[in-house]
Amino acid sequence: MMQSTSASPALSPLKGKSVLLNFDRAEVSSDAGLSLLREIERGADLAGLVAKCLTDLREPGKLTSSTRQCRLRPWIRLFACLI
Repeated sequence: MMQSTSASPALSPLKGKSVLLNFDRAEVSSDAGLSLLREIERGADLAGLVAKCLTDLREPGKLTSSTRQCRLRPWIRLFACLI
């Protein structure tokens, strides 16, 4: 039998609102894992690491590193959800 534990990780705000996660039931599944994935991705700067490896040859001066990171974050999360 699974044992229930209570944990409330501290997450960064989203659109100016605080984000709270509670994992207090062993049998319940939700999409809260995606919020946790967002924190892991930002903490490890996965989008930044991937952005450094990519070069847009079309107009390299117009695409900044932060723009590449913003475009990559949803894709990183999507791929993580598919695995």
